[in-house]
Parts: sequence; structure tokens; C-alpha cells
Amino acid sequence: MNPQLRFFTDRFDHGIDSVSRIVIPSDWRIGDTEEFYVFPSEKGRLVVLTKEELRKKLDEMEKISSAAVSPREKNDRMAALMSNASTVICDKQGRITVKTKLLEHLGLKPKENVLLVGCGLWFEIWNSGAYQQRTDYDAVRESLGF
Repeated sequence: MNPQLRFFTDRFDHGIDSVSRIVIPSDWRIGDTEEFYVFPSEKGRLVVLTKEELRKKLDEMEKISSAAVSPREKNDRMAALMSNASTVICDKQGRITVKTKLLEHLGLKPKENVLLVGCGLWFEIWNSGAYQQRTDYDAVRESLGF
């Protein structure tokens, strides 16, 4: 599958195993192994980007920062973002290992459940108890003419 054509869709309930691994749905994976970048977001939520999507976000950040802030501040912003990120490799069984600090951000421990939420070009990992659909689906659907 061409990475440019992949979209993360649907929602999946998954458990965290005893060694902090979460299975990524097979429809969301390309090949035997894949690299993802995990960022803490609001409490109870992680944002997961592919390498291609992270590159786009960093390019956007570079363009915005170049015009608006000093080189030092731009470097500080990049360091703040990337030092909080975690690189994860999807193994042949489709599992990623989530670092303890990120599980703590979710408010979870191994053997608890998460909700994987497709967001189009990226996906999110939520504490199942903290997840609330942000926008009324019917309103979005109607605005798009579906």
C-alpha cells in the first residue's frame, strides 16, 4: 500500500499487555514492521504519527517559526516537541511498546484498555474512560453532504 494513500479510520478497543504493548490494527500497518512517533497530548490522549506525517508537521513548524520567532526560540520549540516524543517500532505481530511515561500520561497501567481512534492521516491512543467524541458526527456528516 502506498503510504500517501493510507487513512486511519474507525475505533478499536485494545488491551495493554503485561509488558506495555498495544496491538495496532492490521489495516493501519504497512509491511512487517513500521515506525511511528508518539506524542503526549491532553491528559488521557496520545497522538501517533507516521514518519511521513511527522515530516509534514516539522516542515509546517519550520515555515511558521522561520517568519515569527528567533532561531533560538525555534530550536527551543523543536526541542520541547521532540524531547517529549517517543519512537516506537511495530513488530511483526503488530504491537508497539508504549513507554511508562506515556502510559502514565494516559493514566493507565499494563493490562488496562485503550481506545485507538482513527483521525485520517494519524491516529490517537486514548484512555478508554477519558475518551469523548469531540464533535457531533451527524453535524460533521451533514456539513460534508453525506
